[in-house]
Amino acid sequence: MQKMKKKYRWMLVGAMLSFIVPVGEWLVFQLIPQDLASPLILSYVYTEIIILLAFGFSGFLLGNYVEKIEKLAFTDPLTGVSSRHYLMSRLEELMTMSDRHGEGFCVIMFDLDHFKQVNDNYGHLVGDQTLKSFANCVMEHKRNIDIFGRYGGEEFILLCPRTEERDGLVLADRIRIEVEKLDKKALGFYGPQTVSAGVYEMLPGVKMSTEELLTLVDQTLYDAKLQGRNRVVAQKGMSS
Repeated sequence: MQKMKKKYRWMLVGAMLSFIVPVGEWLVFQLIPQDLASPLILSYVYTEIIILLAFGFSGFLLGNYVEKIEKLAFTDPLTGVSSRHYLMSRLEELMTMSDRHGEGFCVIMFDLDHFKQVNDNYGHLVGDQTLKSFANCVMEHKRNIDIFGRYGGEEFILLCPRTEERDGLVLADRIRIEVEKLDKKALGFYGPQTVSAGVYEMLPGVKMSTEELLTLVDQTLYDAKLQGRNRVVAQKGMSS
């Protein structure tokens, strides 16, 4: 069953809270004489209906606002994939869980080759379309357990739980090949576009910060660039 959206959950909470009022009404009816209670019943019914609608609508608005705030915080507005902030929080979680359960994982960093030339030669609208097409391509070919997001500019990161270096290499290279197949319509009427990638396997039990890990991943990406671009370089981390 699909998870209920926050705006509907908050609407339900608001509606449920509105039933606090009838409890108070019931207590009032127990304290006043019965001959005075009857004229008040209809008034209380109308009041409860208004309160129910008010609480429910307020909850709906609050939930809708929360959804928008979360989307701004966790989603890259251009490509629709995860934001850098969300990626870093998930990377920290992944490092903690990896150490706790003794399972390694891979971090893949992608960089679109010669992307500055795309912006310079074709304009930023075409550049934006290229970024979106690349992001869509990765989303189509990554695994369901992987977390993909935009790290900054034309750099993207794919977090791959329970993944060894060779499997990360295969996945990254498959994505690289699929990106090169993107047609001119998808890229904004130019192409082909190539991508370089660095794959780093984080072994469980190794103590380092997220910044240190990303520096190692970035180095593997830099090696791919030095080797001529449009390729993937992988590295297995050192055990502690």
